[in-house]
Amino acid sequence: MARNRGWGFGVINIEASCRELIACQVELVSEWARKFGLDMILTAAPSEGNFTVTSGKWTFRRHGLGVCFTHRLSNQCVDIHDKFDEPELFDAWRLELFLESRGILFRGKKLAEALNKLSTLTQVGRHFKFTCDSNRCQARQSRISAQNEQSNS
Repeated sequence: MARNRGWGFGVINIEASCRELIACQVELVSEWARKFGLDMILTAAPSEGNFTVTSGKWTFRRHGLGVCFTHRLSNQCVDIHDKFDEPELFDAWRLELFLESRGILFRGKKLAEALNKLSTLTQVGRHFKFTCDSNRCQARQSRISAQNEQSNS
């Protein structure tokens, strides 16, 4: 398991952090899709709002083609700025913001090196995904379920 040093915060488990980010993204995007669909251009979603999912109460703020979600109690941030309909993907910047919102400063070249060292990750353009993993299957199934629920409404 890859463990790396964040600036002044001791050792972090980068793989576990990536999995936590993906789990949050899957949960948040699934709820978003259920409420508003996945078309970020033609969406009727308000520019700001909030909703509750299993992990708690979150606020959201739309920006460009993305959405920044903030957990209301912990201030944990999940900013899905692109590839919104693929919550199993993340890039280094998204992970950096997620870690920073949790008080972990681990960024730039060190973060990129740590991601590239993880044998469980595959790079897809500038994004990463787990190669053989239940997060990917769960994300895809959640998207399909949300789309089916919305079309049945």
